Amino acid sequence: MNGAFARSRALGGHTVSRPSIAVSLLAGLTLVIGVSVSLARWPEPVFHDEFAYLLASDTFAEGRLANPPHPMWRHFETFHVIHQPTYASKYPPGQGLMLALGQIALGTPLAGVWFSSVIAVVSCYWMLLGWTSRKWSFVGGLICATHPGLQLVWGQSYWGGWLAFAGGALVVGAAVRMIHRHAIRDALLMGTGAVLLALTRSFEGFVLCLAVGAWIADRWLHSRPILWREILGRSVAPLAAVLALLVVGLGTYNKAVTGHATTMPYASHEAAYGRCPLFLWQAPQEARTYQHEEIARFHNEWSMNWYHDQESIAGLIKTKSDMGWHSMKLFFPTLLALPLVFVRPWKLGRLARIVGVLFIVWLATQSTVWNFPHYVAPLAPLLILLMVWGLRHLSILGRRRLGVRHLVAGLLMLHLLSFVSIANNYVHASQAGWAVERARIAAKLATDDDKHLIFVRYDEDHSVYHEWVYNHADIDGSKVVWAREMGPEQNAELIDYFVDRKVWLLEADCENTQLVPYKNHSALAGELARRELPARSDSPRRTSSSANETLPTMNQAARQRSTNAA
Repeated sequence: MNGAFARSRALGGHTVSRPSIAVSLLAGLTLVIGVSVSLARWPEPVFHDEFAYLLASDTFAEGRLANPPHPMWRHFETFHVIHQPTYASKYPPGQGLMLALGQIALGTPLAGVWFSSVIAVVSCYWMLLGWTSRKWSFVGGLICATHPGLQLVWGQSYWGGWLAFAGGALVVGAAVRMIHRHAIRDALLMGTGAVLLALTRSFEGFVLCLAVGAWIADRWLHSRPILWREILGRSVAPLAAVLALLVVGLGTYNKAVTGHATTMPYASHEAAYGRCPLFLWQAPQEARTYQHEEIARFHNEWSMNWYHDQESIAGLIKTKSDMGWHSMKLFFPTLLALPLVFVRPWKLGRLARIVGVLFIVWLATQSTVWNFPHYVAPLAPLLILLMVWGLRHLSILGRRRLGVRHLVAGLLMLHLLSFVSIANNYVHASQAGWAVERARIAAKLATDDDKHLIFVRYDEDHSVYHEWVYNHADIDGSKVVWAREMGPEQNAELIDYFVDRKVWLLEADCENTQLVPYKNHSALAGELARRELPARSDSPRRTSSSANETLPTMNQAARQRSTNAA
């Protein structure tokens, strides 16, 4: 065991109190930053993924794993949501569970994001303790807590990143300890990290666990003597127990959502809607028939364009380079790229193998069609580790070559000032846009005593990024229901189903987004009212809204917010 690892042991006795203080400081700082930024500028969901995760949150908060399919589900079809055999998000349940925790504990799913950020920063600090001293581990935790990309993108949105980050940190942090000793606690923490990865970034997490597991096994097999009893009893068995619980839990969830323990919701969604394959070597699905033009364009154009852009070698290189650059801008903003300059490959020592793991896992992730920055969140703790390693060498260089003892302290101060400036710009940036208008409309209608049904009408050139039709887990019990406008007969049937609601039309692509009474249904409503309609269990029927009722005009919708911004 080398000196760096020996100095980093904060495992018991007189060393416990100081790491505990560091954990409290980092957790408090992370929470204060997250809550303060949110209160200054409350984040509204914008991307399709965020709405899908909020559906999962709402479902779990109401005590269900999935919702029964709605009888009028075709009006509510939207992105990243399955409607058959149940109504649920397509994503793994981890992010939704954490959002649900926030929703239950503090009344808002965003609180789950704050909790996730605290877990991630503390996990990163614990991981770093296995690689370096307490001082440098605290520096790494401070960088993580004040990282502009992580705090203002993952920490102020609903689509995740922090939980997968925490999972990666726990797996890597446990691994560096398990190669030196065999303790049940380390195995349980590695299992916890694996669970977080499986429930958030399944593919990337699996590859990371596979690579780290191979590294640990190699170190065990080359140790002398090989302590098989301790390896099996104190490391393998506890880890296997946690993974067994994970398999049972995921099987239960899959069965509740898709009807089959081995069929993930993601696979069920792709079987119903997907055309573009997940991996570059796979062939696209045959052309499908979609009920709605916007969903058809999303899958036939937006998704498939990603695939077609990477069919040639030149296109593959360009696409991967572009996405790699976006990831670099997220992970290494402002001064945080500077420490990498001082990471000397010939001085990595025992860090070399984990850097090899980082490269192998990153290379494996490039086999997927999409490579957004939060997809590689499990690898982000290793990037923090590299930053710390570079700062450590910069500190040595400053003392020995430049005679400057506090060079790193000055750099960290500049980083903190930069973070404050970036956060201030974020808070005061314009919030005008379709997502804000949607939230304002929903909030205004929620204060009304009546229930509302909003038909959303799109123009032919409507941007698929601007999706208004998302609903809560309990659609019938929601104060506001968003529905796609379909044909007159289908619309009249939905109106008759929701006969106790005021009915509105929203033309999403008008210059001034506003609600107007929906009147184009009267001819069919009476006829359909006499037919047998899907059963419902809520309040008695009453007539819909008067043609004279209107809402104030909302502000003009702003430009599309590109997914590449993250």
